[in-house]
Amino acid sequence: MSTVRVKGLKQVARRFDRTERQTRRAAKLAINDTVRKMRTLGSREIRKQVALKASYVKKHLNVQLATERSLFGRVYATRRPVLLSRFGAKQLTRKASGAAGDPSRSIPAGRKQAGVSVRVKAGGSRKKMRGAFFIRLKRGPYRGEGATGLAIRTGPGRDAIDVKHGPSVDQVWRDVRDNIQPQADENLAREMRRQLRRLT
Repeated sequence: MSTVRVKGLKQVARRFDRTERQTRRAAKLAINDTVRKMRTLGSREIRKQVALKASYVKKHLNVQLATERSLFGRVYATRRPVLLSRFGAKQLTRKASGAAGDPSRSIPAGRKQAGVSVRVKAGGSRKKMRGAFFIRLKRGPYRGEGATGLAIRTGPGRDAIDVKHGPSVDQVWRDVRDNIQPQADENLAREMRRQLRRLT
């Protein structure tokens, strides 16, 4: 989580010769502009670290906007680990004479599954997971989402599987948020001045 606040409102109001109400409104607008820009910059920084789609990061990187009564905004992310299948997972196959294939997994006839490859780090090399396979998730936190996971067998039996995960959006956000803090501070100060001059 990364927070944005405006302090010293009375001093700011005196300096710009504004009422408390005008100053609080300016602060609210400045905070909200800043947290929205932090979210955009944060998404960009996260995707420099991990190979996730922009739409997925956007969905899991959220903002809490300020109000005139609560001059506090924040950017926060989902803590749930990300399914490893979301990191550009691709089905690997090998030749298998007489194999029927599996259209649901894009496996053509004459070939059979040979694991899955993923790329977690943005710009990094793909990792091959020979024993991995795709599975439709119907239980746990992904129930009802129609999500497809990446799993490996841990023993005999239908349920003896381990669904693999990568880092959560929150984990990566915590690693990169300090990178954008200087830009956020500059934006907040600049936007606060602009709003105070505009609100007469």
